[in-house]
Amino acid sequence: MDRAASPAPLSPGRPTTLTAGPDMPAGDRIVAAALEELPPAGVILLEGCPLALGIARALPVGRDYTVVTNAVRTAAVLAHRSDITLLLMGGLCVPGTGATSGPADQWGRALREARVDLAFVSADGVSPGQGLYVRDPQEASAKRMMVAAARRTVVLADHTRIGRAHLARFAGLADVDCLVTDSGVGPGHLWELRDRVLRLVVV
Repeated sequence: MDRAASPAPLSPGRPTTLTAGPDMPAGDRIVAAALEELPPAGVILLEGCPLALGIARALPVGRDYTVVTNAVRTAAVLAHRSDITLLLMGGLCVPGTGATSGPADQWGRALREARVDLAFVSADGVSPGQGLYVRDPQEASAKRMMVAAARRTVVLADHTRIGRAHLARFAGLADVDCLVTDSGVGPGHLWELRDRVLRLVVV
């Protein structure tokens, strides 16, 4: 799964409040902005990337969320939360990622039954002209199902991912509702993204 720079390690013992500021690392600013996209309640999908793990650590208390994830670390952070219903998607745990990769039919069925309100996904590459990419075709298949299952999709990608394309495309920019990135994105790419993304958040 995605190996983007993660927010600073936080204790899993209690949710952490994040308020974006200019001195925060880019990853923390992206997480803080992503938290603003959360609905009051509902089913949230957090895929296996460090930025989604940051969201899990900071999920507000008492909102009656159901969290669907394929990330073992995310599940471990949320397992103690009595106010959250946790669904861990099964399959092979991919070495070095801490995330599961399951059979397409099993995952497809689980995601259809979950009725995801909002999915947070990441990308190894965001090409303004071509869409969202990852390095591994199997991972692309999983992300494709996540995007298809969600009523809304928010993509998390720091500036180092913008303007890149990799082996496997999993969605077009028109297929997602929001892209959250940081202020390190070059002006040319920003101009292209604003023209192609339904909602662009730059922090």
